[in-house]
Amino acid sequence: MPHAAQIVDSNLLQEEGQQIDDMITCTTTILEMALNCCADLPEARVSMTDVGASLNKVKMVFMQKSRARAL
Repeated sequence: MPHAAQIVDSNLLQEEGQQIDDMITCTTTILEMALNCCADLPEARVSMTDVGASLNKVKMVFMQKSRARAL
């Protein structure tokens, strides 16, 4: 899989330091999940319940890190 910075809109990558690392980590996780949803066999695909839970977890982690940086 290409590095997230190679396929993400460059406007999203304007930040520097830890924030950009966190954004790339979250984006990579989301892209990997998207690829898992596209498996050839329906049985191999991730359920939408699991996708929703994973997306909420990614959001929570990103928001926690953002808040921690703001302090």
